[in-house]
Amino acid sequence: MKDARFYNSDVEYYAISGKSSSGVIQRKSDGPNMKIFASRETSLPYLLIAPTIAVLLALSIYPLIYAVKISLQTGSGEAARWTLANFARLASDRFFLEALAHTFIYAAVALTFEFLLGLGLAVLLDRPLRGRSLFRSALLIPMMLRRSWWE
Repeated sequence: MKDARFYNSDVEYYAISGKSSSGVIQRKSDGPNMKIFASRETSLPYLLIAPTIAVLLALSIYPLIYAVKISLQTGSGEAARWTLANFARLASDRFFLEALAHTFIYAAVALTFEFLLGLGLAVLLDRPLRGRSLFRSALLIPMMLRRSWWE
């Protein structure tokens, strides 16, 4: 059996020309520093993305918790009480219930039309027709251009 040695980063590998149970390419040795190297290599992406996730959580979770806290309070200062009175009042407010109904109706109608328009364009542009690439370009170029071009 012939060995062909090659190096990749800090790890030495050798390729086996014959069949083996563990595969064709095997590590020559795992030395004591290999575990440290592998640990650094796998944790680096998490360390690089951690600040971004921390900022996103701070900008989304804190306002959510604060909004729930304010919605459960009745009164202000030391006289503030934690109750569900605000939600009970909303459930009995006719103006709020009408606004909620209008919001759901508007969302349902708008989403239905947007879905049908998108589906119709997708079916139209999926068929082999003359000028199909021109239609696709006409639909996609405005999405790719900067907003300043349209103002």
